Amino acid sequence: MAYRPPEKLVVFGIDGPILPTLQRLMGEGRMPLMRKLVESGTWAENCLVPYPTITPPNWTTIATGASAGRTGFTDFNVHWKGEPLGMTHAAFDSRWHTAEYLWEAAEKIGKKSIVINWPSSWPARMQDGYQLAGYGLSMNEWHDHPTFHHAYTFSGDALFATDDYVEGTLIEVEDAEDWQGLSAGVEYLEAELRWRFRFSKYTMQPLTWHVLLEADSHGDFTTAHICEARDLATSMCSLKVGEWSDNIVREFASKELGNTEAVFRIKLLDLSADGETMTLFVTPLCQIGGSAYPEGLDREIHENGNCRGLPAPYLGLRTFRMGWFDADTFIELCDMHHQWFADAARYLMRRADSSAQESWDLFFIHIHTPDYFYHLFASEVDPTLNRDAESLKRWQEVEARMYESLDRAFGDMAAAAPRRTLYAYVSDHGAKANGYKCNPGQILIDAGLTVLKEEDDPDAVAHFAMYTGRKQVDWSKTRAAASGSSYIWVNLKGRDPEGIVEPEDYVSVQNEIIKALYDYTDPESGLKPIAFAFKKQNARFLDLYGDTTGDVVFCYADEFGSQHGPQFPSATQGMGDMRGLFALSGPGVKQGHVLERNVNLKDLVPTVCYLMDLPLPADCEGSVVYQALEDPDAPLKERMRLQRHVDVLSGVAESEAAMTHTYHKAEG
Repeated sequence: MAYRPPEKLVVFGIDGPILPTLQRLMGEGRMPLMRKLVESGTWAENCLVPYPTITPPNWTTIATGASAGRTGFTDFNVHWKGEPLGMTHAAFDSRWHTAEYLWEAAEKIGKKSIVINWPSSWPARMQDGYQLAGYGLSMNEWHDHPTFHHAYTFSGDALFATDDYVEGTLIEVEDAEDWQGLSAGVEYLEAELRWRFRFSKYTMQPLTWHVLLEADSHGDFTTAHICEARDLATSMCSLKVGEWSDNIVREFASKELGNTEAVFRIKLLDLSADGETMTLFVTPLCQIGGSAYPEGLDREIHENGNCRGLPAPYLGLRTFRMGWFDADTFIELCDMHHQWFADAARYLMRRADSSAQESWDLFFIHIHTPDYFYHLFASEVDPTLNRDAESLKRWQEVEARMYESLDRAFGDMAAAAPRRTLYAYVSDHGAKANGYKCNPGQILIDAGLTVLKEEDDPDAVAHFAMYTGRKQVDWSKTRAAASGSSYIWVNLKGRDPEGIVEPEDYVSVQNEIIKALYDYTDPESGLKPIAFAFKKQNARFLDLYGDTTGDVVFCYADEFGSQHGPQFPSATQGMGDMRGLFALSGPGVKQGHVLERNVNLKDLVPTVCYLMDLPLPADCEGSVVYQALEDPDAPLKERMRLQRHVDVLSGVAESEAAMTHTYHKAEG
């Protein structure tokens, strides 16, 4: 039988999942789509993700088949040569690396791609495809903001409450006065909702809404009308306790953009019968346009896509941790997040398929929810850390419901793909709970390699301040400083603006740094926190090289550090596991097979290119995972079969051309 390549490619990207947890949930039937695809395909037990185990470089590797050293994206925040040490840039701008994406290579033979929320892929570099976002971890979320670690386009979520909540906005309920459109004989109360626009990327203009509380026939306050002015006709929604509004679209004004539309939802979390206690939650304000290629595609999705959710960032994780709402509301927010991606994906698939010339061939999506979750709740779901059986069960149920929501969304997307589709499940890294703390910056300070001034630095960015405590570094006396997840930089004369280390002393300072790291013993645990530390010159075996790799590369032992980053790609601790997700299913892939061999994230691109007859991206460094294929030689056999046909037909053509007589139609 002739070999037929898969017709389409669908890549489901999940950020930071924990493999044993996925396996358990599939076994319990809580992730039916993933279980179905895995059982009909091949699962790699040992996917070793690149080091450091962190988001931007690893998603770039997945999409290009190129290593971090080749792309230059060697960390979450990248230091550029020639800039002051300690200055870094979030590695999300696609213009900063030159490696070719798979969708760029596929375009060369006329293949069309849909790319949704793929980190480090914005601005779009495709010519004939569809792309949504890629400038951060999710829609309407931006990194490398001068003030915040991450910023929202207009605002993060908001809580208006009569009780005092961390980062919430206190409100005061009063008798309703000077309102228009009220019914006679009905009791009303009111409160002002003054917007704070938390973590906004832009300078937002002041805004005040009004909430009108309405009593029922028994005198109990049961309904909240959220209005733009003291006029019931301006009501955006009317809610009872536990109810969500539909999607609401309004204009918001910023200094930089002027009036711009955003979509959001509101939930009434609490309202006492006497009206004196009220809690109102508003999702992030999500810009409708400005995040798509071709321009305007995201607005088209909003108007025609029937999206059930919101293109919202970081939905509820931080504020859930702060106690703004309960687990049910958190899962509802997860559903909104996932549903929007699923509906947008299905719309783009069907939009493309509505015309033969527009049909899509490759589909990529990244969803960040598990990574968000583990950064805030990993310790709660780890039985080695959470010894309260009831609490552990409750948090693991929240974790499971989050994955169920994600699986439902992937199921909706898969339903829009044709039968002969090649599926890939992939992740950038795993996660673990918090371990013992280690501060390499303090180790360097104690060793006299980093010297601090007495005064605080009000402009210190968070990732550098974690090493210096927001003290100013005295660069005139500092020979080395920690920056990024896994690097120590030598303050080198001739390379760094304030360098003091002579080039001939470079190696000796590297050795001094390595000795200081290895000599350190954690006083709490009695363990050595540094698993390895070596010179940049020796880091190529980890695919780390070039100007964006630090002068010393270090890695934590499994017991240290937070969820991921300076951890081994094979690290385990408690329920945690740093291995990546790598699973294939579809035409040409073995069914029900488990791979024991090591697989690298670089291997995804060459494997799918081999199966689908796609050109390799120019900078691909990975290898085909032949052991995952039903017949590793099938494409070769097909080419040989076709060549035989060509040879036979060529012989026939030559014979016919050599004939010495011809036939002519008689004239007349």
